[in-house]
Amino acid sequence: MGSPDSDAGLIARLAEWLDLPAGTVAALPPQAREAIRARMETQIANELQDELVGHLAGALGHYMDAARTDQLTGLLNRRGLAEQLLELGRRWTLGVMMADVDGFKLINDRHGHKVGDAALQQVGARLRSAVRQRDLVARWGGDEFLVVCPDITEEAIAPVATKLLNSVCCGPVLVDGATVDVGISVGWALAKDGRAAEHLVEVADEAMYRAKAAGGRRVEGGSFD
Repeated sequence: MGSPDSDAGLIARLAEWLDLPAGTVAALPPQAREAIRARMETQIANELQDELVGHLAGALGHYMDAARTDQLTGLLNRRGLAEQLLELGRRWTLGVMMADVDGFKLINDRHGHKVGDAALQQVGARLRSAVRQRDLVARWGGDEFLVVCPDITEEAIAPVATKLLNSVCCGPVLVDGATVDVGISVGWALAKDGRAAEHLVEVADEAMYRAKAAGGRRVEGGSFD
């Protein structure tokens, strides 16, 4: 049998849980109070378990999002885009454009990494604003960005690549009072019937390097036959 103090504490807890006067609960037979306590503790345990599961699911969702999102720019990262690229490539005529910031090392060396990071953020924002909502924009790594355009035609992809170029090269970026000129080189590739979508990135990357070799701030294209 419990002590008077422990009995009083139990009665108070049961009264609060049942929303009844303590006197009413105290008048119940001990067996009834024990049965009610068992139900109360089971419900509390279930509620705590639900809360913990909710927190775990939220945390898992956060980490899964983080695994697919570039922390600097808020765009998709390589993993996040690669997953969607493979899915889209099975269903659409697919165009991809690789954009690389010209002279980015010089920006870092001259202005510091803080300005370099801010420049990447603004380049990413300009690229995102230049394409359709359903198009995908990702930071592919370092100073490279990849844009994926599903359901795009051969006639449209080169103008879209030029639009990307102009959106970034339209003016300098401003960071903490510093004016930084930025430019990009863009390479594009197009495939039909969803064939080997992952190879489109390689083709676009090669085209981008041709643009850089030609002096930068220009567009070069290819195709995947």
